[in-house]
Amino acid sequence: ADIAVQMADAVLKGKSLYAGKAGTRQASGAVTVVDDPTLPGAAGSAPCDDEGQPTRRKVLLDAGVLAGFLHSLETAHRMGERPTGNGFRRDHESTPLPRPGNLVLAPGSGSVGRWAAAAGTIALVDDILGAHTMNPVSGDFSVGASGRILGPGAARPFRGATIAGNLADLFRSIAEVGDD
Repeated sequence: ADIAVQMADAVLKGKSLYAGKAGTRQASGAVTVVDDPTLPGAAGSAPCDDEGQPTRRKVLLDAGVLAGFLHSLETAHRMGERPTGNGFRRDHESTPLPRPGNLVLAPGSGSVGRWAAAAGTIALVDDILGAHTMNPVSGDFSVGASGRILGPGAARPFRGATIAGNLADLFRSIAEVGDD
């Protein structure tokens, strides 16, 4: 899922479906999303952001409740919040903007094997194409998908599928998150 809509600069520009919704339920209770730029060896890890602020683990969605936004020094000041250590530059000429380090969907207790056994046949999506094309204000998206169909005794690949909908609706309808 594209959590870019939880960056404070998007909220300040009115380009976030989460503007004005901090502290409210925005997803199923099964969903916890964390930004953790302190993960050892992960691509987005750094001891500090490009503004010299120390990075730290931040819970963005806590059991479905919007806990807050990613901030640079500027957006934190403008919103009366603490900086979150997420002021990163795109290149050496750009100003720091709030950007994630390592976005992580916290594992749940579900398992693909149990889901397949209960449903008989499931589609396991391994790859999404075009996730960056989501409308950040409305949350509407349409993406390409590929993966595997898992059924009794067999698995077969699929590709060229389309998944379309609304991010807010999708997040609210998640019944369970996998343990992997």
